[in-house]
Amino acid sequence: MIVKMLETQVLTTDKQRKAFLHPLRSKILQMLAKRPLTITHVAKELDVHPANLTHHFRKLQDAGLIKIHEERDIGKVVERYYLATARSVEIDQEVDSANAKVLTFLRNDLTATISKIKPDDSEPVIGLIKRSKIDEVVFKEFAEKLTALIEEFSARSKDGQKTYALNVSLYPHSVDYGLLKQIHLKKRRKK
Repeated sequence: MIVKMLETQVLTTDKQRKAFLHPLRSKILQMLAKRPLTITHVAKELDVHPANLTHHFRKLQDAGLIKIHEERDIGKVVERYYLATARSVEIDQEVDSANAKVLTFLRNDLTATISKIKPDDSEPVIGLIKRSKIDEVVFKEFAEKLTALIEEFSARSKDGQKTYALNVSLYPHSVDYGLLKQIHLKKRRKK
């Protein structure tokens, strides 16, 4: 059975979006978009037990985001090699609570990254929260500039270089931090 990959798959159902909008499943899809792998191969690359991934593979398969590419009989078991159905996905749909879903995805991405970051601060990280009182016209103008900046960032991507994520959000802010104007955290100096 040979799976034909689409260049881009538009996610049109809640089932597809829910399956994709999960940090671990997104990572699995990314791996399976490059080459066919078994659950065991993916588990080894992610440094988790294969049993922790079977549920995620089932969700992705049920949503039509991965398919069995090949089955190999290796004696007592049959190895199933999975492949993503597309090299990339797009979500461009009207959904209920879209704002909450976007911010949840950004939060989940940050949470997943926090769990993997090196505690020795050897990797550069920049974190900014800036607030400004602006009108809707300025909001749209600034959103266009941010989108252009993100496109420029993406266009500079090259194989073999370290991967960085640019996680940008522009949202109504009502959290009151009192008098706090800025937090500047620096790497601790070695003694």
